[in-house]
Amino acid sequence: FKKFRNGNISLQRKKSFRGVSVIENEKLKRMVEYNPRITVRDLAKELDVSVGTISNHLKYINMKKKWIQSNPLDLTSDQCLRRLKTCSSLILRKKNNLFFSRIVTCDEKLIMFDNRRRSSQWMGKNENPKNFPKLRETMTADRYCKGEEEMRKKLSVLKPALVNKRGQYYSMIMLNLTLQKRRCRSLKNCNMKLSPHPLYSSDLSPTDYHLFKKLELHLWQKNITKSDDLMT
Repeated sequence: FKKFRNGNISLQRKKSFRGVSVIENEKLKRMVEYNPRITVRDLAKELDVSVGTISNHLKYINMKKKWIQSNPLDLTSDQCLRRLKTCSSLILRKKNNLFFSRIVTCDEKLIMFDNRRRSSQWMGKNENPKNFPKLRETMTADRYCKGEEEMRKKLSVLKPALVNKRGQYYSMIMLNLTLQKRRCRSLKNCNMKLSPHPLYSSDLSPTDYHLFKKLELHLWQKNITKSDDLMT
């Protein structure tokens, strides 16, 4: 009733922030732009203000917490048919030509990292959340090709007959089409035959299941919450 005692009978709520300057808003904006995953509590601690004050100012500068969307790898009916044909052709090839001992497979292993506390980001209202690369490492086409070049050098030492005489079948598992095309050109220049691979689905990853079974069992039900634990 203090407002009415002073003679102000307006029912409109005036927008105001107690003692907050434009410079502080700009500083807050720079902080969330530098680290979009920072939490309100961390911001309040660094700026020595309350959580409510931070929330009000984030709203004032049009910053909103957004979550990265993950799309499941659900196959269409045509993709399911392609997968069936690919598996059937590999079975027939096995009967006619025992090529399993000549297969070279390179793949990365996905590990569950429980980082829900940092999975959302402060973004502008019309901005989409960003997908951040791996810690200290961005997987680009150049890095993939460099890794395959190292693999071929090691293979020429460990299995020289396979490299020089019989030739290799290379099983390539890659969801990114741009990387696929570049890697295909690189492998064909090295006289390696690309083996068809069944399409991924949400329920089965054939290569991960068979080739990384022991690693899968080792990681079963492990909850990794720290980046340092990922390295070990």
